Amino acid sequence: MTETDPHHVWGDEPEERDASDALADFEATDRGKQERWHDRRSIYPIKVVGKFIGRNAKRVAVTIVGFALILVGIALLVLPGPGWALIFVGLAVLATEYVWAQRLLNKAKEQAIKAKDLALGKKRQRAEKKEARRAERAARREAAAVTPDPTATPPNEAVEG
Repeated sequence: MTETDPHHVWGDEPEERDASDALADFEATDRGKQERWHDRRSIYPIKVVGKFIGRNAKRVAVTIVGFALILVGIALLVLPGPGWALIFVGLAVLATEYVWAQRLLNKAKEQAIKAKDLALGKKRQRAEKKEARRAERAARREAAAVTPDPTATPPNEAVEG
């Protein structure tokens, strides 16, 4: 399958998009019988759509639930709540059925990992600088304790008076 194939880009399978099987099932009925009201040709499109949705009920449900979670997540970006979390959960639900959602979710994961690494890298740098300053102060204190103060009186000399 090539990248230019439209089925690859959208993740649609040809058998899911083609309703000709459902139409052929309805046309194969016996024409000699008296037509009932729901067997008329004007009702065919409704029945075909119904059978098509029945075959793809999981995909329809996943699409509705995924987009609902994304819309609620977008609303929660301005309202108090876990907006980004719901957006990512909605994308994960959509990624179970759609290739484009899976690709978008993978890009979002990569960006999150980069942001985490950037944030932790800066935190690590600040911690290293803080530790270096602490070590420098400790070294200065040690040097000050070892070096005698020239103005101080030695403790073993008695003051004559």
